[in-house]
Amino acid sequence: MVKTILDQTKQCRNHIVDVEEIQDMRNVTAPGFTLEFVAESGLSKAKGEAGRLVRSHAARARQHGRIRNRDLVSKRVPSQLPFLRPDTRLERRQESSTPTPHETRGTIMRKNTLKLYTSPGGNYVDPFDMLPISGRGNPQYIIMQFQTSLIFSTCLLSPVGPDTQKRNFLAYAISDPALLHAWLASIAKALCTLCGSNLHSDIDYHVSRAISIVNNRIANANHTPITKETIMAVTYLTNVGRQFIDPSNLQVHLNGLEALVKSSGGVKALVSHPLSWRFTSLIDILCSIAMDSKPRFEYLAPPFSYPDSEHLEPLTPLAERYKFTLSNLTRDSDTAEELIDLHRILRHLIAVKQSPSAVTKVPESYRDQVLHRLLSLAQHPCPPSNENVLLYKLFATAALAYTVLFFATGISWFRLYSYRYTTSRMPGSVARASSRIRATLETTSLSKLLLACPEMMIWILMIGGMTAMKGEEGWFAERLAEACAAQGITGRKELEMALKEWLWTDWYLRDEFREFWDVVGLREMCS
Repeated sequence: MVKTILDQTKQCRNHIVDVEEIQDMRNVTAPGFTLEFVAESGLSKAKGEAGRLVRSHAARARQHGRIRNRDLVSKRVPSQLPFLRPDTRLERRQESSTPTPHETRGTIMRKNTLKLYTSPGGNYVDPFDMLPISGRGNPQYIIMQFQTSLIFSTCLLSPVGPDTQKRNFLAYAISDPALLHAWLASIAKALCTLCGSNLHSDIDYHVSRAISIVNNRIANANHTPITKETIMAVTYLTNVGRQFIDPSNLQVHLNGLEALVKSSGGVKALVSHPLSWRFTSLIDILCSIAMDSKPRFEYLAPPFSYPDSEHLEPLTPLAERYKFTLSNLTRDSDTAEELIDLHRILRHLIAVKQSPSAVTKVPESYRDQVLHRLLSLAQHPCPPSNENVLLYKLFATAALAYTVLFFATGISWFRLYSYRYTTSRMPGSVARASSRIRATLETTSLSKLLLACPEMMIWILMIGGMTAMKGEEGWFAERLAEACAAQGITGRKELEMALKEWLWTDWYLRDEFREFWDVVGLREMCS
């Protein structure tokens, strides 16, 4: 019995280890190194030179596997992703109804639900790894947050409209590496401001890569013409620089954008690509608001003017009175008429925005027309001999901040500035306009201006406080409270009646402004 078992064991060993077969396989190679198969008797481990050779090959194989795994991991999203606030509205509605596409907008994903791998089954954003850039800088994560967290709504003066145009932005961005890097930096900056995400290192990386690619293209411009994608990349870089405190980067990017556009045939050459033209024009306007300067590009007037005088409501009695008052105070009837005309347009846009039906559609080109006219009025010269001319600058600056904040809510713009009461945020175009209102008022007699135009000055103080950065709203609130007390305004109803013929909307009473109104001290505000 024992002899039979020993014979069977010896046969098994002979089948497992065949010396001739091993000798024939010595020339087989693996990627990166050559394997030499060492014959063994099957009775013990290899010893001596043969054992050293086996262990050496095994160590090299393990090292090769670790390097390959490290390359794969580098393409994945790091585990330290920012934790974004989840939207629990859909969880509360699951038992009662199925969420609509409108309800699912703005849902911010938790980091533990995002598992991006470079495989068709695991990567939700880029399953086939087709992006024109590497995986460094969290591109898939930023794109996914763009798709799920940033709300694009149909707004009167928005640079982007419904979801179809949102998809156009994404499709255009991934068509060019420089454009994609700059676009990712802009979206990451929006996420940092909107949600407090910690993506600053990713912003720096994408900005540096975009600048490097653009510089290489400019250096080879004699051989390869500058494309609209390159111009759009610089536009996004300018948009990122606009949101930082230091204006030096903004100045550099804006100068570069102006040079590229003019060397490529001017802004008229971009008209053939509406997305590039509209976005470049808008960023130019926002930079002009932030820097208190004239736009770099000319305004391309549409073949028609909207709205024409037939669509606008007639002047209110208050507007008629202000027209003559401003003309007499400033001795400039033409500028006074321009201010009243812009006031009438803003009243029309408020009525359209608050209309329950979207029957009236405002052309996108009209956004630039209104903002260019307001910028021109804000640049109106003010002679030292007549401080009343400051009324034009004050109204235009407040109207610019109001128009951008109230109408142009593209990438959740309003929410970008709604966090100023809870944490300190970097100022943008709106906050810088508010700072200029304060600087102008500190150089003149506020009581004198209130006596001449009380309704307009109350509105200017109100807009200045609503758009101010954290720590500056108290200055406006204090003076607004004094102005309201002088006019007998003690609560919401009195304030609404006072501004009804000027520029009143319930938007002023949103919860985002509750802290400001609490400082002012009027009754029944934001209740």
